[in-house]
Amino acid sequence: SGNKGQAIKNPSEERNWIYNNILTYLRTFGNHQVNATLLYSQEGRNAESSTLNAQGFDNPVLGYNNVGLGTTVTVGSSAWKENSISYMARLNYSFMNRYLLTATFRRDGFSGFGPEKKFANFPSVSLGWVVSDESFMKSIPWLYLKLRTSYGENGNQGIGRYSSFSRMTADFYVYGPTTAIAVYPSSLGNSSLAWEKTASLNVGLDFGL
Repeated sequence: SGNKGQAIKNPSEERNWIYNNILTYLRTFGNHQVNATLLYSQEGRNAESSTLNAQGFDNPVLGYNNVGLGTTVTVGSSAWKENSISYMARLNYSFMNRYLLTATFRRDGFSGFGPEKKFANFPSVSLGWVVSDESFMKSIPWLYLKLRTSYGENGNQGIGRYSSFSRMTADFYVYGPTTAIAVYPSSLGNSSLAWEKTASLNVGLDFGL
């Protein structure tokens, strides 16, 4: 070809790991049933990549195994890292399988948020009442009826791993026979960047014939 060939090497490596510890307690005391769960979770992700691009090979025999033989060589590299951590406690309680309670508390942290905003708390609770098990419903044995309600908070961490930092961009500038590399800010940081939260309230009625 007109550029005397081109060779590209783009080695990259990404590593992901997750570590979960779960402890569960389940026991029945007469008409009382308790199911408790504790969770500790930690997750890490990181990657590195490099790019070698060369053109103008007078001798192309070694190809991409010796990119340095090209007369025009461009190199680049990148790396990123992010971490998450979670704590959770949940209690399921029922009395006579008629009155039901579930309470959950989560505390989650993500490295991409601001220095003082990395953690957030997310509680939730739900209540249930199997009305058809009550004595005043015994005259209607063919009807199953349950009332339930719940409230909970969720979080969103989909902001990008470095969005709380000011980010820099590199570019090339040519001044006559001289080429210079300049680095300039391409986006402003936000040290107050925090979890996005949503709250949900639900009321339901289950019935069966």
